[in-house]
Amino acid sequence: MCLVACTSSKGLYPAQAQELYRSPLFDGARHFAETRCDSWFILSAKHGLLQPTEKVDPYNESLYQLDEAAQEDWARKVYGQLESRIEKSSAVVFLAGVKYRSKLQKHLQRDGVKIYAPMAELGIGRQVAWLQKLIREANRLRDLDRLYALISRLASRRNCIDPQLVSRSSKTVPQKGIYFFFQQDEFRMTQPLEMRVVRIGTHAVSKGSKSTLWNRLRTHRGAVDGSGNHRGSIFRLHVGDALLRKLKTESRFPEWGVGQSANAAIRDMEKEMELEVSKTISSMPVQWLNIEMRRPRTVIAPT
Repeated sequence: MCLVACTSSKGLYPAQAQELYRSPLFDGARHFAETRCDSWFILSAKHGLLQPTEKVDPYNESLYQLDEAAQEDWARKVYGQLESRIEKSSAVVFLAGVKYRSKLQKHLQRDGVKIYAPMAELGIGRQVAWLQKLIREANRLRDLDRLYALISRLASRRNCIDPQLVSRSSKTVPQKGIYFFFQQDEFRMTQPLEMRVVRIGTHAVSKGSKSTLWNRLRTHRGAVDGSGNHRGSIFRLHVGDALLRKLKTESRFPEWGVGQSANAAIRDMEKEMELEVSKTISSMPVQWLNIEMRRPRTVIAPT
């Protein structure tokens, strides 16, 4: 279910709720709700929860005009309107500002409803730009949806997904193939129930290759004791870069990612970060697709 906030810009005459609100932000949010979600409703400061086809008179009210107590009353009202329309284990996508979201989501979360707000960190201008980009790139988005659908089918196969790569060994991973890493707490902005793929790679699929898929996965993961070498894995390098920025520790590891090799002193200094990278990657779900290399058939041309 998607909940879209009303906007201050409205038409002059009574209309269906989905037609009353007039702004690029609302138009983009409506497109998202209609194409990405199973159902959607409009959050109105005056009426609470509105069905898109419900006829509404123009009005001039906003939650930003109400005090905290009145906002809490509004949230309880909307929650009551939603209770009969939503399953406790379902998910709600908010395309709404913090005033329309924060108090209401607390009621929903108490019932176990999953809450997603893909635009929460974006300003109004960037929200409009993101929503309009989804409209412009509808074909690319359909291709991405198809890719994730195929990956979902792959997940149903035996021995192709593991919540912790650290528990795997060369005996349980195919020799050759394609692999997909996911981040457990990171989801697609356009499909918030799906974990986002953060790394795709192939290995040992070229003719004559003596390497193995497991060798590559182990290089990314690091050794069982947590040691690793980010200069031998671009994935480890990028994960480390992200962790350094998140932890604000770039100054402690000035040589991180510099050069394709490093002396013992530098490697020793970087051990702490290598351990963090190994810990992060080891916890990532990973899927793979076995690629079997077959001998080409010999075709004898007729004489």
